[in-house]
Amino acid sequence: MKTLKEHLELAQFHFRKKGEIVPNLTVEDADGKKILFVFAMVKEGAQQEAMNRAGHEACHVGVLGEVKKIIFTSEAWVKSFPKDADISEIKSIAKDPDKKEVLLVSSLDADGKFEIEMSYIIRRGKYIDFSKPEKTKDEDAFGDLRILKKFWEGYLEAKNEHK
Repeated sequence: MKTLKEHLELAQFHFRKKGEIVPNLTVEDADGKKILFVFAMVKEGAQQEAMNRAGHEACHVGVLGEVKKIIFTSEAWVKSFPKDADISEIKSIAKDPDKKEVLLVSSLDADGKFEIEMSYIIRRGKYIDFSKPEKTKDEDAFGDLRILKKFWEGYLEAKNEHK
């Protein structure tokens, strides 16, 4: 299994070439076999449903053994807020001038271990660079944990259908 840092470095390589990255999910079994799901046209707000369907498909595809880990790669916008800020009314930061762009790689294994590594995207005209990779322990900082759990829900539902 590649480390999250290795996945992030690969994503950075592709991002430098294209200036963007298509969200994708690597599903890996205990023997190291992998399949890749690409989420090219998922509407905002439909990510959880798409991830649930990916869980079903990973179970039904028939080329993997028991899935052990999933790794999700995407780009996102982030913004820091004061600790006491009420963010319940914020729907999107897409138009916020203070937002920052990041490249994220997150994983969730079959035992529930969640990890996330990210780097800030630095654009200078056509030149693209990245900050030093950072690990974060704040599971609530990004929606990735909730989205990745939807994969596992779909995967387990499909496994139970086969029993």
